[in-house]
Amino acid sequence: MYGLNRTGRHLGELEEAWLVQALVREDGLSQIEVAVLLGRHKSWVCRRLAMMEKRCAAAQEDLRLGLLSPTMARQLTRLPAGNQQEVLETGRRDSLTAAELRGVVDLLLASGMREEAVFVLEQPRAALREAQAVEVRGWDPRLSAAGNRVSRQLSLLLDQLARMANWLRHQGRGDLAMCDRGVLEPAFVRLAGEAQVVAEVVYRTVDSEGFVAYGQNRYSTSWQYIGQVLPLRITDDEVTVYSPRMEVLARHHRFGPTERHRQSRQAKHLPPRDLKQRRETGRNSTC
Repeated sequence: MYGLNRTGRHLGELEEAWLVQALVREDGLSQIEVAVLLGRHKSWVCRRLAMMEKRCAAAQEDLRLGLLSPTMARQLTRLPAGNQQEVLETGRRDSLTAAELRGVVDLLLASGMREEAVFVLEQPRAALREAQAVEVRGWDPRLSAAGNRVSRQLSLLLDQLARMANWLRHQGRGDLAMCDRGVLEPAFVRLAGEAQVVAEVVYRTVDSEGFVAYGQNRYSTSWQYIGQVLPLRITDDEVTVYSPRMEVLARHHRFGPTERHRQSRQAKHLPPRDLKQRRETGRNSTC
């Protein structure tokens, strides 16, 4: 029946979500079995199921009554259920479009402090304007001709990467036909490999306990570097700490964007208990 509807009238996202939920919860099928049955990727099934089950009660009611579009509902599922109500109220109060709501959710996920989140919720359009206020200059007098060329290329690359990341996050390969996946798979594999080469680099001071902070979480490094400023290389799933000489000091699994006040400590980063050995190790590290 689903296949016949796909060839005739395309089902809406909400109807697809109802169908997936019924197959999983009422018929007892696994998500992989549903994906095979419907000829879809398992990530597509996961997103449709999340649309029905990872929303707060108010969002579910608005979606049922047609007051909330499936596109907006999909954006809300990126947030914990406890935070969706206030975003939903902000969207109603300011009559936000789907694109604006997506931007608000992006800002909330990236906010490190409650004050930032409050500003986004109270003045969503002002927060979006501020986030989009970074202007790419056509020519930077501080750079050479070669430097300006690289700057423009980096701007274009970052813009395209942001678009691709947004597509993968909210639609993804699950929306592609089976014939598309085989042709595009090598390119996606290469993209995943190349993404590890270029990453965010930040600088952090090692605190008195031997940790560096990133995203409201803490990651340990060698205690000899307490008080020093060290570079951190940030990827989607890893935080790498380097010495001032760019030697790898520590590799940590990166905590997720919704995790806060967590710490990752490795035993080898703890100072030795013997005071004499500690002094000798500290002396060697500064040579």
